[in-house]
Order: sequence, then C-alpha cells, then structure tokens
Amino acid sequence: MRYRITFIIAFFALCSTTWAQPSLLSEANKFLGKGQWEQAEALFSKHLKKNKKDSAAWFNKGLCLVRMEKYEQALPALLKAHEYKYVPANALRINFAKCYAQTNQHHKALDTLDALATNGFGIFTMLSDTSFAPIRAHDRFKTALQNITYNAYPCMANTNARRFDFWVGTWEVFNPQGVKVGENVITRAKGGCAIHESWTSTNIYSGQSISFYDPYDGKWKQSWVGSGGDASNYVETEDGEGDLQFVSQQKNANGQPFMYRMTFYHNKDNTVRQHMESSTDNGTTWTTAFDGLYKRKE
Repeated sequence: MRYRITFIIAFFALCSTTWAQPSLLSEANKFLGKGQWEQAEALFSKHLKKNKKDSAAWFNKGLCLVRMEKYEQALPALLKAHEYKYVPANALRINFAKCYAQTNQHHKALDTLDALATNGFGIFTMLSDTSFAPIRAHDRFKTALQNITYNAYPCMANTNARRFDFWVGTWEVFNPQGVKVGENVITRAKGGCAIHESWTSTNIYSGQSISFYDPYDGKWKQSWVGSGGDASNYVETEDGEGDLQFVSQQKNANGQPFMYRMTFYHNKDNTVRQHMESSTDNGTTWTTAFDGLYKRKE
C-alpha cells in the first residue's frame, strides 16, 4: 500500500511538472509574435519532427525563413504547407510569390500574383515589399498590382462610380458676369466610392455635400447641408441634360413643395458649369437659382 501511495504521488508530481511546462508550439508562436524569426523557426522545426502534417507549422516555418530572407530554404516549407492544405491560401500564395521573385523564378512569381488577384486578394500594400524588387518593373506586375488594388477598392474600377471625377479639384467659381462668388474644394474619398464637397461663398454662407453612386438603383445621389440649416437630398435624373443631372424634392418654410434641379457640364476647356434651377409647379417651368463656372485654382 505504501508503494502504491508513493507511486501515485510521484505520478501526479510528474504530471504537474509536465502541465506547467509550455508546449513547444506555444513557445514557437510566442517568438513568432515577437518577430524573433530565428528562434521561432528552430522551435517550429523541432515541433514538425513529430507533427509532420501540421500545415500551419510548416507555413510558419516558411514565413520565418522568408522574413530572414532565406527564400530558397523557405520554399520547401511552404510547399509542405500547400501539400497539407494550409488555409488561408492567399497567405501562402503571397509568400510563394516573394520566394519565386527572389529565386529568379519570375514567371512563377507573376503567375502567383495573377492567381492572388483572381482569388480576390486585396492587400495591395504587401506588394510594396522589397522582395518584389526583381519583378517590380514588369508590366504583368503592374497589372497585378492594379487588379489587387481594385479588389480592395472596387469603385476605382467601376465606370459608373467614376462618372463624377471631372468635378474633383480645387476651384474658383464665377457667376455669368465673371464675378467670383466662391471657392469649392472637391475631393475623392479613399477608395473612390464618394466625393466630398466643401463650398465657401464670398459672403457668409458655406456648405458641404457627399455624392456617391448607389449600385442598388444605378443612380448617383448627393446629400447637401448648408450653414443656414438647409438640407437637400438629390437623385440623378433618368435622361437629364449635361454630364450629370440631379433633382431634389423640397418644402419651403410654409410647407409648400418645390423642386431643385442641378446640372453639371464638363466643358472642353476643363472648366465645369453647375446650373441650379427651382420649380414650384412640379417641373413644368424652371427658374435659375445659381449658375456657376468652375475654374481650377492655380
């Protein structure tokens, strides 16, 4: 009985010691998280001796070697990760592309980048990595970079979403008599899905708008808010004049309905005309409310 108790105590002491020790894989991941590539790679290699089908460990081993710029050594590890079906596949592809670029397998690198673009990969900043220097000047690299950028920012590749680009710029605005009436700064939002307007008149009035192409109904829309508390929501007309035309349904202070019509003309000399009209008879007749000629500010 005494021997059995002694054995049980020894067994639990051994187990508690084992449980207290961090696993080889967790230690490897800690080094990986800290960017200590050499230490992490060594531990992943030890782990893989007994866990040969661990696709994540093969990938992380390959990643460490890529970060250490040991591209020829990284390729076999990445191929093992691929063999054991590592997910996410795009993380594997981008590192394959780096290795191929650095080991003079340029066509393979470019084919891999094409596959990334086709597969919806959108982290275009990864292509600024110095490992891609050997293929950066290649036309196929530039095309892949553009397509990957479009995956991240699809509005930049959408013809309809680019129809209002002619308005983007810093402008001085003049009335038909040639008198300056204000300045307007039109900027495209990151990704190209919206256009922001910041208007300042020569008097005390100012305002801002957001314009965007709505893919659900296939129309451009604009929301405007002025410093006088006025607000308007415009929707593109079906067969309007000019390069882009909007209408807005409004109510005056007495609650009576009226309409605004706003038409943009992109002129051949790269100026822009913005013509605004109002109607109190549901669009039967129109009266000019604003007529501005935009000239790019020097």
